Amino acid sequence: MQKIFTIIFISTLLLFSQSCRKSDYKLPVDASVITDNGSGTGTVTWKKGDEITLQGFVFVNDGQVLTIEAGAVIKFKEGQSATASALIIARGGSIIANGNANDPIIFTSELDPLDGTFSKESFGLWGGLVILGDAPLNTESGEAFIEGIPTSEPRALFGGLNPEDNSGELSYISIRYPGTILNEGNEINGLTLGGVGSNTLINHVEIINSADDGIEIFGGTVNIKHAICINSH
Repeated sequence: MQKIFTIIFISTLLLFSQSCRKSDYKLPVDASVITDNGSGTGTVTWKKGDEITLQGFVFVNDGQVLTIEAGAVIKFKEGQSATASALIIARGGSIIANGNANDPIIFTSELDPLDGTFSKESFGLWGGLVILGDAPLNTESGEAFIEGIPTSEPRALFGGLNPEDNSGELSYISIRYPGTILNEGNEINGLTLGGVGSNTLINHVEIINSADDGIEIFGGTVNIKHAICINSH
């Protein structure tokens, strides 16, 4: 009798372990706060359903590609001036962020519940989205440091000799409650483009409640199609 019980017990364990290995259950994605120690984001994909929050200035470095899936929500820690959070595509880096009409990509404050209840008077809760390329500028050196980022940060340089610079793709993007002023004439806008070239594709972009300009362009040859800025200050 004991032998029969032992055989049944072992068989049950084997069946249970096999069923566990075949399970399709996936653990939920943990909330992830991303900071930058100089290494940038790396070449990575941020997916719809990932809980991504950026803190401080986070760069996509030269040679790195950040891909963001349609429907993804990227949040930013609250902060102003030197403590603002921003996503910055450095010269030589690339962002591929293509949403669609039914599944846009949203960049917003960590305070935004995304249920339509957030105050319409809220603005300037985080920095913004900055893209830097190597298309021509009208400066003597052909380069410049983008405003809003300390000149001690070499990744803030933009401009070059390539009018066909390709810094990536943005489509069906919503940027909500961005913008911060470091000092007079030195701000981070909702969307800042510095030396971005003609092979960078930007279309169907909205900026809502920016504390500074909705979109500001510094040099370059980029073309933007279907953009709207709502309640910029």
